[in-house]
Amino acid sequence: MERGRYGHEAETDDPGRMSSNRAPPRVSGSRPIFAVALALAASGCSTALDRNDLHEVRERAAFGNDRFAVVEGQNVHYVEAGEGQPVVLIPGAFSTYRAWNRVLPALAQRHRVIAIDYLGTGDSDKPRAGFEYSVAEQADVVAGLARELGLRAPILVGVSYGSSIALNAAARHPDLASMVVCIEGGPHIRSELLDYSSSLEVFGIPILGDLVLQSLQWGWFDRICSSAIMGHAWERLAPVEQDEIVAIQSSYFDSATRWSTYAIYRSITSEIDFTSELDKVRAPILFLYGGSSKYRAVAEANVALLRSRPLDVETVEIEDGIHDLQLQYPDLVVRLLIQHLDARPAIARIGENGSGSTALLPRSSPRITPLH
Repeated sequence: MERGRYGHEAETDDPGRMSSNRAPPRVSGSRPIFAVALALAASGCSTALDRNDLHEVRERAAFGNDRFAVVEGQNVHYVEAGEGQPVVLIPGAFSTYRAWNRVLPALAQRHRVIAIDYLGTGDSDKPRAGFEYSVAEQADVVAGLARELGLRAPILVGVSYGSSIALNAAARHPDLASMVVCIEGGPHIRSELLDYSSSLEVFGIPILGDLVLQSLQWGWFDRICSSAIMGHAWERLAPVEQDEIVAIQSSYFDSATRWSTYAIYRSITSEIDFTSELDKVRAPILFLYGGSSKYRAVAEANVALLRSRPLDVETVEIEDGIHDLQLQYPDLVVRLLIQHLDARPAIARIGENGSGSTALLPRSSPRITPLH
């Protein structure tokens, strides 16, 4: 198969721009597509790797350098760009580092950016045994990666599931992070509030789950899925932006395996709760969430929880924001992060009640309406 073929070794110096090799296979004649897909799934034609000891990448990074580190015996892929204080970017559920493609170039102008594929996604290992894909396990791998790379006081930035990983890493390793930025997600994800689709249970079923994954890898539903994820923000995007997001979203399943996809699904739909560890977090927290997010109830519950604890926390609501703010408003996300790091009272000037940089337990979030 041409789509999603492994074979590129990680580069050490080149930016690594190359065209996509992800064209869907052609089916000639009258042979039923379903029969072809069943045969492919049954024969295990997918080139996804549960171990990537050769440190190969399916497709080189469009921006930055592909690199690998071995953490706790597992191969972890990441993309690195820029210089300065390190920022570790952790994607959401099922996502690869490409979830940060719209943020990475601007952020790399000021920081050394490390955008990771956590275990189970992208070109990182996808262990079948000995790893449950829990937030705590992923957090320990992130902390191990930071130590392996010699990162001093990194800023941990996550979205959704990646947000929970970032915050949990700061709780489990209190001396690790200088700041945590959460885009939704958080320390307590109640399954009833999450109301996540049960359709992903299909990945727990051999053959059938392989068939579904194969159809996703062929790209039949790329644009439909992208539009659904972006919601009302989709129509406000320029065509070139839509194409960019389709490419990002479609990359998520190229290197996926049925078992890792199902394990991540089970992890996020089991109740995530590390509330008891929150008081160990020493780093300041910036929590961003969308006023129009389909998971707004989850975000607001976590905002209330964070405010109830003796933490240094700022919360910002983007008035028409969706769940994936880094895709909808990448420039705004970068600006808020830099403002919070360099001059935290700047956030107070755009609407917060309180003293900004020194206030604990702020009474209300600023509501930001981005300029189009």
